[in-house]
Amino acid sequence: MIEVTLLIGGNKGNMTENISSARQQIYNRIGKITIQSKEYPSPAWGFESDDFLNQALVCSTSLSPIDLLETIWEIEKEFGRERGSQAEEQVKYEARKKGEIGYSARQMDIDIMFYGDEVISTPLLTIPHPLISEREFVLRPLADVCPQRVLPNQTKTILELLNS
Repeated sequence: MIEVTLLIGGNKGNMTENISSARQQIYNRIGKITIQSKEYPSPAWGFESDDFLNQALVCSTSLSPIDLLETIWEIEKEFGRERGSQAEEQVKYEARKKGEIGYSARQMDIDIMFYGDEVISTPLLTIPHPLISEREFVLRPLADVCPQRVLPNQTKTILELLNS
């Protein structure tokens, strides 16, 4: 088993119910949730929309990183998220990194923040999530579940990044 940290959130529909339902799906399909943050509202990031509700979860899983990603995509699809093929998603991922396309409102978004202590960089998956240190809406819930964690190539803890 490996410890993974996920960030879940959305800004469409009944967000409290969606978060609760997503937690149950994660527990059932990914693994036991061992720590969870408070739920935090935050403004949309990278586009104009209603506020999001976010929560960080730490869970134990036996899934590989790619199996974890595919399971997350299945859960997101059940919340109405439309995705293309892996090749299409790779193109979108690269375009987002370059700022060529933006983000959109959604019922549920699930991102992998950490997969144990592994550093993974593939066309579809980058772990730790590359924008952790730039996003208060990510740092705030992470500070509840792993405040002393230090990101690769950083010297500050999650809590110190949040407070800086």
